[in-house]
Amino acid sequence: MRADTCIGGWAPEDYPDPIRLPDLCGRVNWTASFVCDPDGILTSSEADLLDVELITTVRDTPCPCDSCPGKNDGYNIAVALMKRMATTGSGASSPQVRAQGFAMYLRGIAWDYGRCDEGVVILVSTEDRQVRWTRDPVAMIYTATGATAREKLTDEIVDNIYVETREYFTAGRWAEGLKEMVTRYKKVLTGGSSSVTAVVIGCMFSVVGLCAVCVTCFICRTGCKCRGGGQSSFHDHYNRTSSWGGGGGWGDSGGSSGGDGGGGGGF
Repeated sequence: MRADTCIGGWAPEDYPDPIRLPDLCGRVNWTASFVCDPDGILTSSEADLLDVELITTVRDTPCPCDSCPGKNDGYNIAVALMKRMATTGSGASSPQVRAQGFAMYLRGIAWDYGRCDEGVVILVSTEDRQVRWTRDPVAMIYTATGATAREKLTDEIVDNIYVETREYFTAGRWAEGLKEMVTRYKKVLTGGSSSVTAVVIGCMFSVVGLCAVCVTCFICRTGCKCRGGGQSSFHDHYNRTSSWGGGGGWGDSGGSSGGDGGGGGGF
């Protein structure tokens, strides 16, 4: 590999492997790493913290493959940072196309660390710009997912997470943006929600529901026991309703028949 490889931009086939050659990725004190940063975009401490998050992803997420060794067998996420991608030869195309091809090459060929396409590669090229109708300079960022990883980390989820973390990258806060992105990917791969927005919307629906109960109790004060605000009123009303029959079912399918009383209610 030439010492001046990155002057004209990195080509996929020249980009180093952080697991096998961490020194060439700027990870001089690591025997293996999930972060490759040959151009020094991150500080050493920033890269170390990001690496810890990536290593715990392999450890803490469930194994999605048919055969699992039983330890450190979860999904793997790796990060490739660079100042720019090569623009000559096979790289002579738009930044979006080059980033997609670069990330897919790393994930599927050069950095295929997994056993059943459960890998993810996040590529960040800080000086390549996305073509957007906006004044904000947006670095080229692309996430490539293996087929198994994509069953949970769908393209739609990846896009949503990018939108919600984009402000970090626009401001050049690479370490913060990557850590937030990896944390959300990890949560999705573990089985959780990917979005802060989803949590906010859930809270909004809860508040709206409580307000509706309060209004109902206000209208029928003589029939409802509104002793402690919306939440208490809800529990009072639910307990009285459920006493009409047997245990109610929970979920979209509704409840099963409730003993000698009426049918159980679904929530």
